[in-house]
Amino acid sequence: MVDTPTVARRYEVTPQTAHAALLRLVEAGVLAERSFARRRKGRPRRVFAATELIELLANQ
Repeated sequence: MVDTPTVARRYEVTPQTAHAALLRLVEAGVLAERSFARRRKGRPRRVFAATELIELLANQ
């Protein structure tokens, strides 16, 4: 599971570039987007997960 700020830092790109790349992976079916409520006010935290990989590992 990753989020936009993590990808941006890891690959030294802007948050906009990181988010666009994550959305392309969602469109390709590699990742699925999930939202988690924040403890504070504001928009939910958006994270991306490789759900098929997680399911594969969970079933082993």
